[in-house]
Amino acid sequence: MNEIIRDMGLEDAGPVQTIEAQVHTHPWSLGNFLDTLRAGGQGLVLQKNGATLGYAVFTAVLDEGELLTLGVAPSFQRQGLGARLLGCVLQRAREVKLHRFFLEVRASNASAQALYAKFNFQPVGRRRNYYATLTGQREDALLWECAL
Repeated sequence: MNEIIRDMGLEDAGPVQTIEAQVHTHPWSLGNFLDTLRAGGQGLVLQKNGATLGYAVFTAVLDEGELLTLGVAPSFQRQGLGARLLGCVLQRAREVKLHRFFLEVRASNASAQALYAKFNFQPVGRRRNYYATLTGQREDALLWECAL
């Protein structure tokens, strides 16, 4: 298969939001993606044979970056696509001389935490009751940091 990772454009927001809705219980809206890109946020899209299979959206302020959202279509998960996207995000961060990179992850999301640990992210904090759940309860977010 012909796989590419490229910059996300406004035209990618629809396909990316479709994946987002499949993989997150409280997904970003199409407007969230468009607003973030228009405000200077950056995104990457992973495609195979022209089909969008994954994405990552991130931002940078001064010498710090933050991963805002990342997703891979359900039928393509567990194939290393998320790791390829995250690796490209961190490479971009290094290229623009960021010193630290942050992300938040649900306390219950062990698979995402395992991925982040492979890239030398470390847990550095907790945001109590940060995420909504489908049951109406709240879940903690773990704040992770990677020194670049």
